[in-house]
Amino acid sequence: MGFSTKIITITIFLILFLEFTDAANDVNLNAGLKWINKSSVERNWDLSIDELTYSILALSSNGYNVKNGIDKLKSKQSGDGSWNNRVYDTSLAIIALHENNENVDSSVNWLLSQEIKAENQGSWLVEIKTDQVGSCTVSSRNGNPVNFEVNKSRVSCDVDNNGDGYGNWIDLEGCAGLTLNKKEEIIVNCNNLGNADIYLIYNLGNSYYLLDEKFNTNFATLVLQNAYFGDFDSTAYASWALKIIGKSNEINTISYLSSNLRQNKVLDRVFLYMLTNDNVYSDWLLKRQNNFTGSWEANVFNTAFSITALGEGSQAGSKGINWLKNEQNLNNASARYGSWNNDLRDTSFVIWGIFSEGGINIPSPGSNISSNNTGFNFTSGGVCGNKILDLNEDCDAKYATNGELIEGDANRCSLGERCVKPGEVDECQCRSISQIQEIPCTTDENCGSKQYCDRNTLTCMDKECTRDDECDIGEECDLEKFECIKSVIDEGCPEGCDNGYKCQDNRCVAILGYCTTKDECDKNEECDTSINRCVPKKSGFPWWIITIIVLAVAGIVLFFAFKKKPAKTKPQIILDKGQKPMMRPAFRMEQTGPNQGQEQRRDVYDERIESELDKSIKRAKELLGKK
Repeated sequence: MGFSTKIITITIFLILFLEFTDAANDVNLNAGLKWINKSSVERNWDLSIDELTYSILALSSNGYNVKNGIDKLKSKQSGDGSWNNRVYDTSLAIIALHENNENVDSSVNWLLSQEIKAENQGSWLVEIKTDQVGSCTVSSRNGNPVNFEVNKSRVSCDVDNNGDGYGNWIDLEGCAGLTLNKKEEIIVNCNNLGNADIYLIYNLGNSYYLLDEKFNTNFATLVLQNAYFGDFDSTAYASWALKIIGKSNEINTISYLSSNLRQNKVLDRVFLYMLTNDNVYSDWLLKRQNNFTGSWEANVFNTAFSITALGEGSQAGSKGINWLKNEQNLNNASARYGSWNNDLRDTSFVIWGIFSEGGINIPSPGSNISSNNTGFNFTSGGVCGNKILDLNEDCDAKYATNGELIEGDANRCSLGERCVKPGEVDECQCRSISQIQEIPCTTDENCGSKQYCDRNTLTCMDKECTRDDECDIGEECDLEKFECIKSVIDEGCPEGCDNGYKCQDNRCVAILGYCTTKDECDKNEECDTSINRCVPKKSGFPWWIITIIVLAVAGIVLFFAFKKKPAKTKPQIILDKGQKPMMRPAFRMEQTGPNQGQEQRRDVYDERIESELDKSIKRAKELLGKK
């Protein structure tokens, strides 16, 4: 068997193996949700704040009853509205409660009270770009104007300290003498100059950050935002929370975040891209994605967060999702079955952010980007109703009568909101579903996948549950109203019934399909211990068949690759007396038995091939074991 034939055989083996592993590696959403629910309930929802909030978000966005989780979260709240007096904890709690239609006013007020002026080491500058000569005044909203001479983009502020009295910018604190708070409106009046392009810039070292701009005008109001929440992480999560709950106008932290980026921190760029849509951050993220695996730093949490920022439908997002699918534990014999890293935070965030309907409420990439890609200065324009998100719109989308999104962009709308259609009040804006006049429903098909049609009111109502295991202990799911009700206790069984039995007609009868182990179910069923019921076995290609095929192919490859070659007759070479042989002399192996034939030397190259094959087979077994 020639070398090329061996390579072809090995290639076929690898293709078959990869196809089998890919077929087995689709995400199991139901298994992940059950793992989250079981992990949370077993610990009585006594979790860390990030575990608790992300679990609530993952389960509630997929129709699970999370009342106990929300109650536990509320019980951890302090009287001032905070959680542990920490910005990070409070920000996450606000998101979880807001997405479940809970009142968060006191918590938001506490959060905003923690915003303080950032202690910056840089300078706030105003640039006036013009070809004219004249003067402009600069002032804060309630301050006295300070006059500056302007000579073709040079102003009478010697920021470069070269002694000529002029520079390229006006230093607001140095030359203008302004006292700047965490948020200021800077008024630039150029009536004595004419129209110009006016910019607000933050300078730190050799870096310049464009924060606001006005074009071709002689009067500009520039917004200076100089706030933070004590440290970078707290500031990032607080800003993200404010954006999610629709309070973007309260975010005054962009200059702090952009000028304090930490080196090689993925989440720093993720937050800034979600807050600003500035392509400089998305470009950085794209460069840091592993081209082979699709992950960011082989980190589940970072990868999921990056995908939410860049978009699940983007090329980078698709590659990242494929990597996440392969990282889920799909060994149904394991206690970690359905999880990512056996970690409650990671698993919950992946499901909420990536694999749930609606997902995280963030702006779609590419929207709200100004002409210079700074993301801070938005302009109006566009048409409401064209299913394209324009700069002055919250959303622009079309829905079916059952509330499902057909086309358009409604990414800014949260789970409890819908984009108001053109022609209505506040058109192309996100509005609470309860405030929107709904089209009457007649059947459940007219409603969303997590809703049912109330025949009395002809309105779509949210389903609290669809099965008993989504309710609390002692409750069952009413499948007419899809809500949890107290289980009916038959008074005819005063001593109660054992596990697996229920009281019926004054006697304990076996519960149909009840199980605790797989041995109690039929051959085509397995025991779901989270609900103690026999359920149909999941379809899929059996792992043991895959193992047999892989080992069989590997055996065939090894057989042909190392099959003893027939000896070839070579012409005898006659050497002159004293001439040395051209090939290295053969060496003799010691015989271990009297009947062994002459040992045949194996080339070093063949041994290397065998070694590589052994490694490939070992890796294949490891991958199969991981499934």
